Amino acid sequence: SAIRDRIVSTLGADWVGYRNAVGAAATTQTSAAPTTAAAPVSSQGVPYASFEYLQKLAQQIQANPAFGVLPTAVSIADRWLTLDELNKLPGIGQAHLSGEPMSNYVMSRSIPFIPEAQRKDGGWLRVMEPTRPMIDPNDTIYIVRLSAAEPSHKPATIAEVETKLRADMLTARAYELAKADAMKTLEDARQHGLADAAAGKTVVTAGPLTNRPGQVVPSLALTGPAADRFVSRAFKLLAIGPTTQPATAATPTVRATTNTAVATTQGGAAIPKAVGLIELQPDGRVLVAQLGDVQALWSQQSLPMEQVQVQRAVAVGLVGEFIQSWFDYDSVVARLNFVPEASAKEELETGTAPHQPDAPIF
Repeated sequence: SAIRDRIVSTLGADWVGYRNAVGAAATTQTSAAPTTAAAPVSSQGVPYASFEYLQKLAQQIQANPAFGVLPTAVSIADRWLTLDELNKLPGIGQAHLSGEPMSNYVMSRSIPFIPEAQRKDGGWLRVMEPTRPMIDPNDTIYIVRLSAAEPSHKPATIAEVETKLRADMLTARAYELAKADAMKTLEDARQHGLADAAAGKTVVTAGPLTNRPGQVVPSLALTGPAADRFVSRAFKLLAIGPTTQPATAATPTVRATTNTAVATTQGGAAIPKAVGLIELQPDGRVLVAQLGDVQALWSQQSLPMEQVQVQRAVAVGLVGEFIQSWFDYDSVVARLNFVPEASAKEELETGTAPHQPDAPIF
């Protein structure tokens, strides 16, 4: 906490000096290079708007006998990063500020992304302004400075995006080839199981997983939205029926990869569990997945409570549907044989509002 507070106070003081010196340029500047004109020397003896400043600050913390810790300073200013790419950054990609993900915070609060009419409200994050401390699931603390921010826009020339377009085309083609190869493996896995279809390659076990967002899949190096996509698609395997294969022996067998069973015994033959394709196209990955095991989150002790909660949810849903249908206008008319007066019927058909009586006088 003391190290965090020292970094926050030092960054804050130098940021104020930098902002006051460069004026409006510090609040609206969106170019790749931060403003340095008229900026005073910082407490670290180097320009505040430089990566060297962060390195010097980290060294100062380490040199302090009360701390003796070298904070990590990282610069990712060599390329533009989208929201999805921010989420994929190791460590900091999972950091959050009061529950709001780091990527959402910097993208939704940075001045270059805010319409001009809303900027006067204040409280926006400026270029080179340090954020409040963020924390990730491992309790690591991060402080971010946006070195530059640029809203998405139409390129002025094809040269601006030629390299990216070329890379995207190559990636798309590579993905098509990878998917075609995965489809062959999928068909083989449906017949013989994933272990045999892998043809000697390592089969990775992912899990246990629960059907909720925000998980990490370490064995596949998946975090953030990529992990959410994987989990969502993995649970769709539950809707796929087991693939069958002819009985080859009278003795039941069980096939397993690492510690996860991928086949069950039934009728004297090995029956591979559900196999499917999990596409993570934004990440350039195609996975052939086989369901390993399914376990309930409830136990015999908690089953009665789970049943009561389900019954209550069903009852509330049925009551809501009943109320909606019972008090529906057409339903009331049919049930009561109601016949509106001619004037009211005309108003209903023409859509004109009925005459409201005058307010009473007391």
